[in-house]
Amino acid sequence: MIIRERPLSPVERMCATPAPTQQSATVATPATGLTFDERTHTYRWDGEWMFSVSKVLRDSGLAPDFAGIDPVVLEKARNRGIAVHALTEAIDGGEYPEIPTELAGYVEGYRLFKRESGFELIAAELMVGHKEYGFAGRLDRLGWIGDQRTIADLKCVAMVAHQSTSLQLGAYAGGYEYLHPTQSVQQLMAVQLRPNGTYTIHLYSPSECWRVFLAALEVAKWRRAHNK
Repeated sequence: MIIRERPLSPVERMCATPAPTQQSATVATPATGLTFDERTHTYRWDGEWMFSVSKVLRDSGLAPDFAGIDPVVLEKARNRGIAVHALTEAIDGGEYPEIPTELAGYVEGYRLFKRESGFELIAAELMVGHKEYGFAGRLDRLGWIGDQRTIADLKCVAMVAHQSTSLQLGAYAGGYEYLHPTQSVQQLMAVQLRPNGTYTIHLYSPSECWRVFLAALEVAKWRRAHNK
């Protein structure tokens, strides 16, 4: 996980009540009691099981439908996404990893996105969640674009699944703001990276995505309670 600090923006100063301390202006405070088991893909908060964001989408029927797609194709796409995320995170951390030829375009697209948008990284692969609502997840990138605190998700696909992606980002924003109540998220985006070194930004409404995610969470909880 990469975490960087930045002074309070004008937006953050307006949102802070009372004026935040230096600690509250920093993302480097982990959620007390929030853990993740990689082996079982399980989140717990003080030992209590939490819904993962992806499980909420699956159980509410809002996850992408991959029926009819060759499993080999899906696995290749999954591995590509994992590799590109690892490479871009290493680059954000100041490293100079060796870039496989078949992934070079996606990495260049990310570099171009950062140059043209002015994206300044705060954190990568940051675990967030909401103890009261009972969910957790791990956001891809948190950073600044101008004075807009932005959560971005990198996508290495031909077509972005906007329905699930937008709710996923809405969940991350709600989880982040729960943990950092003086640090509102102004912008959600999917950054679609292409093999030719280009990218497209897809913007989503934080308030709408959070509202609909909570509705999906209620459906997932109802199905879990009645699946007996």
